[in-house]
Amino acid sequence: MLHERFLHYKRPVNVTTRANGLTILSVELPSDTVLVQCVVGAGALQDGENPGAAHFLEHMLFEGQDRGEFHPALSPLVAQGISANAETSRTFSSFSIQGFVKNFSAIAEALAQIVATLDINQTSLELERKVILRELDETENPSFSLLYHLGEF
Repeated sequence: MLHERFLHYKRPVNVTTRANGLTILSVELPSDTVLVQCVVGAGALQDGENPGAAHFLEHMLFEGQDRGEFHPALSPLVAQGISANAETSRTFSSFSIQGFVKNFSAIAEALAQIVATLDINQTSLELERKVILRELDETENPSFSLLYHLGEF
């Protein structure tokens, strides 16, 4: 299973699968914080004839849709000190929110809402297309690539 890649963590990884098949991983961290991560078993290798599709979808879920800086589901949590992130690899895409343990339920619900709702319009498509093209230019820079693979990024 996909979550097996997280079994090497030094802290317990809690795996919850919702009725719709969504798998939520939660890891308790020091300082009364929790990291809740949703991992989707689709990454760049599943793009087929649409290279970049998984990365593009990641951006649309987390950053696009003409919402401004945060997805509406995160707005009430921002003042509570949450940190949100997303990534796309070759084999998976993940979305995570870190915050205080006392907000675990709200964090898990917000993450589920982000992953379950997607509203794409032409303006957000164009905005995210430009962002991804810029990121591709950055990663194709030989200096950036070398630093990235050396772990400097």
